[in-house]
Amino acid sequence: MAKRKKKYDDDDGRVIAPMNVDGMPWYNPGHTENVSEGEGEEDEKPEWYVEDKPTKEENRAIFFGAMRAGCLFGILMALTVTIAGVIAFLVLGGFVK
Repeated sequence: MAKRKKKYDDDDGRVIAPMNVDGMPWYNPGHTENVSEGEGEEDEKPEWYVEDKPTKEENRAIFFGAMRAGCLFGILMALTVTIAGVIAFLVLGGFVK
């Protein structure tokens, strides 16, 4: 059986918050159904807005910066676990015969 659309008594058909947002899987750039004139998203960008994509060098710098931060975090965690293990080993008496 096909699903029926729910009909609400208080629904007048207006769009309160349009969900046609750029980046979402269901985004449709030309879709303006149920959006009355003047209520849609504004196409104008502020004068300070500049759509700028990073260059290859900037992308490489971002990647290696993230890798360095991740490696630093990993090394610090490994040292913490090692030191905690050594302390626990010494506190518990080491190798017991």
